[in-house]
Amino acid sequence: MPSPSLFSDSSPTLWACWTLGPCYRVKHDRNRTDKITYTARLILVTDGEVLFKSNGKDLPTVPETLLYLPPGCLYDSDFKTDELTSRNLFFDFDSDRSDRERFTPSFTRIIPTAGTVDAALIRPFPGFADAPELSSPFTVQADPELEGLIDAIMSESASHDPFAHVRTRILLTDLLIRILRKKRGSGAAKTSETYRCIAEYVEAHLSEKLSGRELTQALNYHPNYMNRVVSRITGLNLHEFILQAKLRRAETLLVCTNQPIADIAQSLAFYDSGHFARIFASHRGVTPNIFRNTSRQI
Repeated sequence: MPSPSLFSDSSPTLWACWTLGPCYRVKHDRNRTDKITYTARLILVTDGEVLFKSNGKDLPTVPETLLYLPPGCLYDSDFKTDELTSRNLFFDFDSDRSDRERFTPSFTRIIPTAGTVDAALIRPFPGFADAPELSSPFTVQADPELEGLIDAIMSESASHDPFAHVRTRILLTDLLIRILRKKRGSGAAKTSETYRCIAEYVEAHLSEKLSGRELTQALNYHPNYMNRVVSRITGLNLHEFILQAKLRRAETLLVCTNQPIADIAQSLAFYDSGHFARIFASHRGVTPNIFRNTSRQI
């Protein structure tokens, strides 16, 4: 099932967590290809430096940097130092995953490349209206408060105490809220209102060929300003933001309707079904047909 439409209605659930380190560059140089996250993932780098790349965006991480990756995110990692130490949390925004027993430390350490994706493990992630940042990868500077929450989550996950899983869920929710607040920073009210106007307009006009020019005429914002607002909140430029919104709508239509793929492509203003299939596969790692068939089996 798709995640809830509001983060405030979600129930973040931890599947696995572990400490990596020290991990040596020589072990990973051979894996300089796209990898994919089957779940949402938080990586706290505590020693070393690595450059993550996703959606054409560089996400450099140095010690005390916390990286967030959304479910189904394609990324590449390039070690900049000989060693890397990190703490890793793997989680979903709900608790109804039927294959949750697969998410063990030994399984999640084997990070698949894009060519060997187990598509059945990728779930639709439509994003959240009240937390659009969680649809795209981003980094924030860690602090003792965030690190303390990560330590507490890892400790509870290894505990056999009564209600440990309940406390883990509460701690994970608290961690994500603090990360979102840190990500938004100062001046958030004005930026959020502008972003809300842009996001609502895009969602209401996904059937059109949207661009900065159309949004400027409709909303009376300069394209550069809209780019800055969207990039600040989501990490995406305006073009990629519009495309991701179309792809999320396509995921919903693929899973929840029997519309032919050609009709879905036309309804979202792609050139044709072939163009839609290529774009979908390049961003989601699987074709629309495979996505539809595997999602309905979960």
